[in-house]
Amino acid sequence: MKKMILTLAAATSLFLLTACNDTTTTSSSSDKTTTSESVDLNSLELPQLSTEVKENEDLVALETTEGTIKIKLFPEIAPKAVENFMTHAKMATTMA
Repeated sequence: MKKMILTLAAATSLFLLTACNDTTTTSSSSDKTTTSESVDLNSLELPQLSTEVKENEDLVALETTEGTIKIKLFPEIAPKAVENFMTHAKMATTMA
C-alpha cells in the first residue's frame, strides 16, 4: 500500500511538471512583424531633457542633504504617476 502511494505521488508530480513545462510553440506568418523603417532619434521630441518648464508640466524641488534636485513631472503623459508622486510628497511633508 505504501509503495503504491509513493508511485502514485511520483506519477502525479511527473504529470504536473510535464504540464508546466510545455515547450511547444506555434507561430504563424501573422505573428511575426518586421519593419524596415528606422527612427531618427535626433528628430524625437524629448521634453524631459529641456530645462524649460512648459505650461502643461509641473516642477518639483526635492531637497536633500546634498542639495536640491529639480524634477519635471508630465501630467498629460503620466497622470496617475504624477498624482501618486504628489500625494506621497504631500504626505511626507505633513509627517516631517
